[in-house]
Amino acid sequence: MTTFKQELRAYLIADTDTAAIVGTRVYPAHVFPQGTTPPCITYFQLAEVTVVGRLVRAHLQFDCWAATDLAATTLADTLREALAGFHGAWGSLHVNSTVVNISDGPPLPTAGLYRQLLEAQVFYQRPAT
Repeated sequence: MTTFKQELRAYLIADTDTAAIVGTRVYPAHVFPQGTTPPCITYFQLAEVTVVGRLVRAHLQFDCWAATDLAATTLADTLREALAGFHGAWGSLHVNSTVVNISDGPPLPTAGLYRQLLEAQVFYQRPAT
């Protein structure tokens, strides 16, 4: 059975606009693998709470990495478009709602790169066991 993080990654690399910028460079980690050439996205789960029954709320942080502030902002805007308001299937998971709740501020220069941060809440149905 695939995990929430695997289904999220598959959704993002299948999104035409996101993939046009990052290809498959979407990593479920705090940092991207050494040797990776940005632009890329890293993400990690800050929390996961069962709301009721099988309904789960996952709180995620996404970092959009690029060589320039404009490229980081463009990637963040593209990611926000892919996530905000989404409902439907991510592979085997049913997503009820996705809310991007922090997506502003200037890109942060980090080690010669620029990083734009997004946080999102994803409400999804945990598969029956």
